[in-house]
Amino acid sequence: MPGEPELRAYAGYWVALVRGRVVGVGRTEEEAYQAAKAARRREEPQMVYVPPDAADSRGAQDGRRSSRGRVADSVAQYGAAQDAIRRVAELVGQWEPSAFLVGGSVRDLLLGRAVHDIDIVVPRDALALGRRVADALGGAFYPLDEQRDVARVLFSWHGAPFSLDVAALRGPDLEADLRARDFTINAMAMPLGDLRRETIVDPTGGLADLAAGVLRPVSGDVFRDDPVRTLRVVRFVHELGLMAAPGLEQAVAAHAPLLAQVASERVRDEVNRMAALPAFGACLRDMDRLGLLDVFLPELAGLRGVAQPLPHRWDALEHSLRTVEAVEALADALAGAGTGGPWADFAAALGPLRQDVADYLAVSVAPGESRLALLKLAAALHDVGKPATRTEEGGRVRFYNHPQVGAEMAAQALTRLRYSAAAVALVSGVVREHMWLLSLVRTRSVTNRALYRFHRALGDGAVAAALLFLGDLFATQPVEQDPNWPAAQAIVRRVLQACLREPHIVSPQPVVSGRDLMTALNLGEGPIIGTLLEAIREAQAEGKVATRDDALALAARMVCKRQRMRRDGDR
Repeated sequence: MPGEPELRAYAGYWVALVRGRVVGVGRTEEEAYQAAKAARRREEPQMVYVPPDAADSRGAQDGRRSSRGRVADSVAQYGAAQDAIRRVAELVGQWEPSAFLVGGSVRDLLLGRAVHDIDIVVPRDALALGRRVADALGGAFYPLDEQRDVARVLFSWHGAPFSLDVAALRGPDLEADLRARDFTINAMAMPLGDLRRETIVDPTGGLADLAAGVLRPVSGDVFRDDPVRTLRVVRFVHELGLMAAPGLEQAVAAHAPLLAQVASERVRDEVNRMAALPAFGACLRDMDRLGLLDVFLPELAGLRGVAQPLPHRWDALEHSLRTVEAVEALADALAGAGTGGPWADFAAALGPLRQDVADYLAVSVAPGESRLALLKLAAALHDVGKPATRTEEGGRVRFYNHPQVGAEMAAQALTRLRYSAAAVALVSGVVREHMWLLSLVRTRSVTNRALYRFHRALGDGAVAAALLFLGDLFATQPVEQDPNWPAAQAIVRRVLQACLREPHIVSPQPVVSGRDLMTALNLGEGPIIGTLLEAIREAQAEGKVATRDDALALAARMVCKRQRMRRDGDR
């Protein structure tokens, strides 16, 4: 549309617009918003997400792969990232020879991890330098923080997306800048034009900590300065395979209450990054142990110590954490990373359908919110309604309507953390219906009508709900002792097949419209039209209706029966 800004250069990012001009960009909406407010404090920006091109999406998973390993002697082996940094170095060196690569960029290069976020510092004039580099690379430029002299450049190199942050030194010199950072492994720098291990500037001992696999704060003030770093401790430990330095966990626990002061969006972003790891269950256990769960997700923490009747073997919190770990193991098996056992057997039994399920889980409903990550959140929250619904009858504990109550609580929790409406709908729907398939398992049968109704209740979340049901069952008792386990696997396989490959059953195409019914049957507008259309769709799923004439005949029979019942009722 004429007059709209060209945003293709910002593919995969949130963009903040004021009067049609880009004034903020970020990987999250909050990041872009804060950047915009720093640049234009008195103006409210319009927030826009620019979808990534399919070709640019392949690097998204690389940064989430656990990659503890030996610190490299050289960083010259790291392909596209090294090549992109070298090109940046060539350009920057023309205008500012005293530029340094800093922070996570140095850490990840040393570990051999994919680097798509490049951070450099310069003595001064970072905004002007960033604009020059953007022009030279044909990338997008915007001021990240004008007051602090920080710019961001988004560019592509050999088809891969990169983000370059150019910042003026924080403090009088490079050492002061590094000492103001969070952890020693993030407080290293290299001259941008000489990326060798021998050139590393390391005032806090980050290289030795990285080689030893130790996570150590730069100072005792890091958590007071920014409490979200308490969550980053957990993430870095699991993402990078590090050990917490002595006293670090105690410091996190002591500062955990400060997390309540952090903007919800920043907490959400850290949770999303952990949920994208293959060990989110382990992250949740650490956050529970360190007191973080009570602060940002009290709904889940409230399950601690809630006893459950047989066949449950664990309290509600332990069961929920085991359910998260079960769906993670299932996801690994679907991706071909399983090492045998029940999940590998289940994935193998899916045959070609396995890839369809893996593809389904890989899709994001919103930036940073993949279906797999949301499935893990649903697994964590699926029983949060139990404490509020606990009753005791004849000495037996019951939790009537806990899925419905839990769905409301899950929606409230994710809304509080500023998750997207799509994410809230998917997770709350899965929590609400997580026991739906149990009746089918008990009867050992599944009809097309049941498949249709299950999908109708959940839509996009039906596959996730089926997977959660299986993980929930797995985490209830040892599966070799569960007589329902074989039937549950068979029924979930049938549900997955229908949802992913049989749309004529779960979402049949309409053969008549409401207007058709009103004209053919001489009906007026009203609830009866919706009732008839739903009955026709259900009959289509069962194979009883295939054509327009079939649909009209069924509707006519239903109308006649309805009229007859009314006449009989009047006698």
